[in-house]
Amino acid sequence: MSSFAHYNLGGVDATTYSYNVRNWTTVINGSRFAENLYYNSGSLNGASPRYNGNIAAMQWSVADDNLSYNRAYSFTYDDLNRLTNANYYGFSNGSMVSGTTGLYNETLDYMNDKMGNIHGITRNENGTQVESLGLQYQGNQLQKVDNGISHFISYGSELFKDYDNHIVIPTEYAYDTNGNMLYDANGGVSAIQYNVLNLPDKIHFAAGHKNLYTYDASGHKLRTVNYSSNQILDIPMNTITPLSSTPSDYTVLTTDYVGNIIYENGALKEILLPEGYYKNGTYYYYLKDHLGNNRVTINSSGTVVEKSHYYPSGTRFFPESTSDSSVLAYRYNGKEMETMNGLNQMDYGARRRYSGLPIWTGPDELREKYYSISPYAYCLNNPMRFIDPDGKEVLNGMNKNDNKNLPILKAITRMRANEDPNVIHLYAHGNKNGLMITTGKGENTKDIDIDNANDLKGFLKINSKVWNNRKNNENVTIVLHACETGKETDSSPESFAQRLSQDMPNVTIIAPTEKIAVDQDGSNEVSAKTKKNADGTEIKVELGRYSEFKDSKKTHVYDGDDQPGTKKENK
Repeated sequence: MSSFAHYNLGGVDATTYSYNVRNWTTVINGSRFAENLYYNSGSLNGASPRYNGNIAAMQWSVADDNLSYNRAYSFTYDDLNRLTNANYYGFSNGSMVSGTTGLYNETLDYMNDKMGNIHGITRNENGTQVESLGLQYQGNQLQKVDNGISHFISYGSELFKDYDNHIVIPTEYAYDTNGNMLYDANGGVSAIQYNVLNLPDKIHFAAGHKNLYTYDASGHKLRTVNYSSNQILDIPMNTITPLSSTPSDYTVLTTDYVGNIIYENGALKEILLPEGYYKNGTYYYYLKDHLGNNRVTINSSGTVVEKSHYYPSGTRFFPESTSDSSVLAYRYNGKEMETMNGLNQMDYGARRRYSGLPIWTGPDELREKYYSISPYAYCLNNPMRFIDPDGKEVLNGMNKNDNKNLPILKAITRMRANEDPNVIHLYAHGNKNGLMITTGKGENTKDIDIDNANDLKGFLKINSKVWNNRKNNENVTIVLHACETGKETDSSPESFAQRLSQDMPNVTIIAPTEKIAVDQDGSNEVSAKTKKNADGTEIKVELGRYSEFKDSKKTHVYDGDDQPGTKKENK
């Protein structure tokens, strides 16, 4: 017993997803990227079966590679479910391909560290061992990393760079009292200054470069200004130097993040979209694996413009992966890779991690949920199974409900506990024609019918602080937790939500296409079409969706069966 989902991306690539009875992803099959995951059955190359959700083996292919075989990994884990070995090989017609074994092996050694701190990492690159990293800690905080192998790191490689080999210092990393990294001798970062949200305000480099950041009150990045020094400097660790007053001393690059629009030095660079981006008149789309890693980037004509292969810890293969100037640096986990001035960090939102080390630069904000493991450990040291969408919370990447609902998590439930002041959640009875909202308790219970935009505006004016606090008609999102309010039919091609959006400027309406069920605490929703069997039982025949409308136009569709929960607005 299994389930399937079909996804057509931009009309140029069709991908089919298959799941086992536990909702674990087993197959991603597209014309340009394909992936097979093995758990407890049908494993590759004698890999030990895993019955607890760990991935025993995987194989994948990128058509543009033009190989006669699939790439493959077999995995081993310790008794704490931490990934220890990833053995690489080519696989074709049921057997390994000669000459491919060990080309991109990776090992992680914890040396019996009960908190999951990684003490050793080895990696092969095209069959040659290029890294034998030894990591030292004070408590859970990284203090020093040395590569036992002298290896030239090519430009564009994401491997660990042991930059401090020309100097010997006992402590290559230091931390402030909140646990944030203050400098990184190997990365050439001489000092990092943080704001009250523990996000980096200024990153200073030993070579004299500087990266400056601006955020909104909730921590979303608004601007990055990169100053690249035109002089050769050597600034000591933990030293903060002011910007030079001479403009010619730096080359400056300013990047502004305005919602999903990115500007570079004041000019439009690209527009981020749910499944890719728009740049210079062309749409680009991402083909992703089970972790949401961008494996292939294609343009609107279907041409492959970039491909990425990853070690299990997240570092890209080099030179097997390709890069293109038209492609955004959103690759592993779909996160932005900041490379300016040699930083090489992935920005997850709440914190950052290195490309060459599966270690965070700051502690987990929700570390009380994971007290048995280091607050700096990435994804419970099981990066083939888990993902961390925002640097705060680990999710099961191969579970279709966790992975497929990430867009909804971002669009709807990021406002849990009223984190977002511009979102209104309405819980009501509904159908394709309108809403019925029940207010009051006991003898004061009252049912209010909402049949059009004016009805809804009147209700919100009386009952919603968010609506009344809007200034200058600013944008607001309304999520209708009401059955079928986003449904379109042949007889009524416009849904109720779409009709509302037509008469409510600067308002985004998100509504379900099918019936939903909400738990009493508002923590869980399920939306799906069903039909009755001969015995009267119901079975699901199509996944329900949430549709998004603005100015009467459908702007997005969020697929998914088990919709994540939200909390009601405090009045």
